[in-house]
Amino acid sequence: MKYLDNWEIVKKIDEGGQGKIFKVKNKKNGVFGALKLLHNSDEKRSERRGRIAREIITLRSLDVIGIPKVFESNESQLEDLSVNLYMVCEWINGVTLLEFRQKNKIDVMSATLITEKIIDIIEVFHRQDIVHRDIKPDNIMVEFVNCDELKVYVIDFGIAWSPCEESEAIETKTQQGLGNRFLELPELKPGRNIRDSRSDLTYLVGIYFFLLFNKYPRILLDENGKMPQSSISELDFPEIANHQRWSSIKRIFSIGFQQNINHRFESVSELRLLINANSDVSAMASNIEKEKDRLRSLFQSSENLELEKIQDSMMGAAKIFLNKIQQEVGSVGLICGGSGPNIDTDRRTCLCKFFAVKSQTSHPQVHFCLRIQFSSGRINAIVSVGDRADSTYYSGSVADSIGLEKACSETAIITSEYIISDFCDKFK
Repeated sequence: MKYLDNWEIVKKIDEGGQGKIFKVKNKKNGVFGALKLLHNSDEKRSERRGRIAREIITLRSLDVIGIPKVFESNESQLEDLSVNLYMVCEWINGVTLLEFRQKNKIDVMSATLITEKIIDIIEVFHRQDIVHRDIKPDNIMVEFVNCDELKVYVIDFGIAWSPCEESEAIETKTQQGLGNRFLELPELKPGRNIRDSRSDLTYLVGIYFFLLFNKYPRILLDENGKMPQSSISELDFPEIANHQRWSSIKRIFSIGFQQNINHRFESVSELRLLINANSDVSAMASNIEKEKDRLRSLFQSSENLELEKIQDSMMGAAKIFLNKIQQEVGSVGLICGGSGPNIDTDRRTCLCKFFAVKSQTSHPQVHFCLRIQFSSGRINAIVSVGDRADSTYYSGSVADSIGLEKACSETAIITSEYIISDFCDKFK
């Protein structure tokens, strides 16, 4: 065998329907690899040869973390039935997801994290129009990088579809049923459409289901018309049922396990969005709490408390000014309308914009404005009436609230005089 020129067999790992797997070691550099051979009975079967050739070609086209690299192969001899096809690919020092789940208790966050890692891998080969069609716990490997980090691989592309399927020997016939017993999909039955990437997404939802409940989903609808999640009792899984993600998880199953493929997830990004939904909500909740704390700190800062005290002083003085004007002009049948007093957007200006008019009429009007400003420990109060120039009637310390109020009361009388005078001129 040609592979024996470069590799020595360490031990037999597995033997299944697709062939035999051996752990091998490179004779030159000591690197370990996984040798895949067809069964002796399948060496001359074109369909089996096509599967291993397809897997080799697909793997070579995917230089991606999470998909084993091919070290050596002889797919170029596909048509020569006297040659047994083989490949040696990267050795994964881990266990299948099936073994990993059986040996470990997995919480919601761990199940989500592993599923997200698989999503990342699937997204890459979907971009290259490759559809795996056989995603199941046996075809996912988990490798411990350290106690806190897992590395995930998707393996066994033997029945994958890829654009390389140009050779009749490589192509999978539509009359053949594909898929697996982990989750039977109607679109992979004989004679159906077998090139739809949404099948992989449905398998991925099944993987999430398996990680959470340690149970195969098996079939999308049972004999009673129930979906896989209907077999799960929330009482049996209180930690999951009480988790903040539970609502999103149920939505994932409701969409992902639909019998009609057109009702399932359309793309990897759509599935990822829902799987991450609660992560985003948690992040948003965390962010809003941070912003709340920041705002509380601003409110309680000495600078803000001092500013609020000054604002109260300015508002109080402005009300005294307006009340006095309304009293004076009201005595001769005028009323005041407008807006204020209000604190402006700069938080350092109290602004009043008003007009005086004869009761039950709209004209003529005399406009007047009060602006009280705070800057660098000082208060300035400015009044304007009609076309008259602005007049600063008070300038003093922010600590002198009594002086500000006294000045506003006195200036209101002068301002009222100007308002009545201008009204007389307009009324004539």
